[in-house]
Amino acid sequence: MKRAVFLDRDNTLIDNSGYLSDPNGVRLLPGAADAVAALRSHGYHVVVVTNQSGVARGLFTEEQLAAVHQRMQELLLAKGTGVDAVYYCPFLETDEAVVAAYKKDSELRKPRPGMLQLAARELNLDLLSCWMVGDAERDISAGRAAGCRTIRVHLPTGEISAADRTASDLSAAAKLITSEPKMSTPPAKETAMNAPDPRAASGPSSDALLGQIVDELRTTRQEARRLDFSMARLIGAVAQAFAVCALGWGLYATMEISEKNPGAVNDAVIRLLTAIVFQLMALTAFMASRR
Repeated sequence: MKRAVFLDRDNTLIDNSGYLSDPNGVRLLPGAADAVAALRSHGYHVVVVTNQSGVARGLFTEEQLAAVHQRMQELLLAKGTGVDAVYYCPFLETDEAVVAAYKKDSELRKPRPGMLQLAARELNLDLLSCWMVGDAERDISAGRAAGCRTIRVHLPTGEISAADRTASDLSAAAKLITSEPKMSTPPAKETAMNAPDPRAASGPSSDALLGQIVDELRTTRQEARRLDFSMARLIGAVAQAFAVCALGWGLYATMEISEKNPGAVNDAVIRLLTAIVFQLMALTAFMASRR
């Protein structure tokens, strides 16, 4: 059986602060390619395991996701390395899932270990000799549940983690892994996939649970901000359009002012005031979207 290092994708291997759907937006994190090359040179397979609920949310398709992963692999190959496989979970069970085919509970979605166990079956991996590296506590929980050793990267100051080790980034994590002595597979008849994790025998620790809660709150807050910003920008754009129309309407009324038509003055003032009101609404909405 082979050993591997499982990597989370976003903010571990590539830079991504949202739902990435454009291959041209793929950017490897500094030192990521060298880290992957170092792991492979030490006999590790490198497997990406990533939650991609953007498919269920209707933000991009599996075809677009495949294009992103192809671009990621191309950038790694250009540096003389690459990953051995990519596993992703497109499913989401909450009401935020708008694509019916992907709205369901799935064992593949981290913090569950489904993706790691699937990779172990398909790639003949010994999970007890594997590592899981990620920037979120759900990555660590998935790795521990699968029986892997774990490393948390980019851990915010003051935040706790249930990971076995912590590192500043993927490069530092790779150095930790490659400096560790090779573990021999226990002589038990059970495979790594169905062997119980002794560290999880007493259930998840309070640190792990707290980390998962923080991850979920952060994800929920980011999604809420994305929706709020989109609505504010939409309102601002509509108000701006009305402001321009009202301004043109008011300027046209000023052209009709004459001694024979004194009432046009009041009409022009009302129209220009309307333009000002809509403009203020637009500015308020745009300012709200930037906060």
